[in-house]
Amino acid sequence: MPHVPILPLPPRFYGITRLSLCTALALALTISGANASITAGGIAILGYTDHNDSLEDSFSIATLQVVTAGTTLYFTDNGWHTLDGFYGASNTNGNGNETLIKLTFNQDVGGGQILRAGYDTAAVTWDVSSDIGASNGDKFSLLGLSHASGEQIYAFEAGPGLPLMNVSNHVYVLDFGDFSNPGFEDADSTAKGNVPTGLSVVANTAVTLPDPSFGSDPNDFHNGTFALNMADADVIALNASGGTRAQWLALIADSTNWLKSNYEDNPDDDAEAQLSTLHVLGVPEPSRMVLAVFAWIPVLFRRRR
Repeated sequence: MPHVPILPLPPRFYGITRLSLCTALALALTISGANASITAGGIAILGYTDHNDSLEDSFSIATLQVVTAGTTLYFTDNGWHTLDGFYGASNTNGNGNETLIKLTFNQDVGGGQILRAGYDTAAVTWDVSSDIGASNGDKFSLLGLSHASGEQIYAFEAGPGLPLMNVSNHVYVLDFGDFSNPGFEDADSTAKGNVPTGLSVVANTAVTLPDPSFGSDPNDFHNGTFALNMADADVIALNASGGTRAQWLALIADSTNWLKSNYEDNPDDDAEAQLSTLHVLGVPEPSRMVLAVFAWIPVLFRRRR
């Protein structure tokens, strides 16, 4: 086969290429922002109040990344089973055997913001009354946390339809198991729950708070109000210097950095009330589409010598 010489491309080609690349990159960034989901550990649960069964419970989260407007998150105290998903969830049982709440971001929310379940702002709306969509008429509600046995709070995103049956992305889980149910295990009762795909104990996106002795005692994390202690020396130091997402996740996962106020039928204590904005450093992680566009830059700009 005769040799066919490869002629150099005209300078105008490179101008067009640069213009096309910029357009593609801008489009990728736009699409990335529009479809961005929260990455694992992009939010963390850093406080909750576990009353007795006659009172509604609460919890607080911190954003550890920028969360874009239009994002929807769900939180449940149903446990996770590695094969069956959320315990008790079905097409006819919208909130499983326990409770489910929905959070909608109306505006972009920066990293380090504290949001408390049930407290709406201009930026977010908590749904505690709408119909979930199951045939039994279950509705979203504030979580009803168990003060007598193990419990978990899962944060996740879901596709169209019943959220518990259509999980698309697990974001975080906090376990405050009791002495009889320590750590994570497949849910075969309302007291248990396992680590879903995408989360990790090592990465501090699946966190357990300890209960070192049997029964109710000052060392457990049941029947009281608990939160990251903003007066703790480690918290103060990281907040002053500005921590990365990984540093904040590690700090939150350490139960010695938490404020505990155990009580019985005393709703006056409120560890969540002392929470304040976290100083989080870092930028949102690029999407796969943006990375793919950047990967083509050397190819498109390489000139034949």
